Amino acid sequence: LVGPVSVVFQALYRTAEAERKPAAIASNTEQANRAMLLLDAHLARWPYVGGGSFTMGDIPVGATAHRWLEMVGIERPELPAVLAWRDRLASRPGFRQHVMLPLS
Repeated sequence: LVGPVSVVFQALYRTAEAERKPAAIASNTEQANRAMLLLDAHLARWPYVGGGSFTMGDIPVGATAHRWLEMVGIERPELPAVLAWRDRLASRPGFRQHVMLPLS
């Protein structure tokens, strides 16, 4: 998840439009969406990445998923379980303060 999300983020937010590589953006968008669908399926069964309770695993995955969900200009599938999980994470002050920052 981190790799393809990072490639798309860097391309859309840190690379001049004239220098972007559309094929790389498209390929990594597809990879990120596949990973997010797997995460959504997992979170449809469990409230957190590690299972029934919040763990260290939710922090990096949550930060990456939040970034993916906030990027504009990309197509994403519906991810209801991921969105509900992000809402649970957003109830934590640290997540709001350190992760839910503007992308630009």
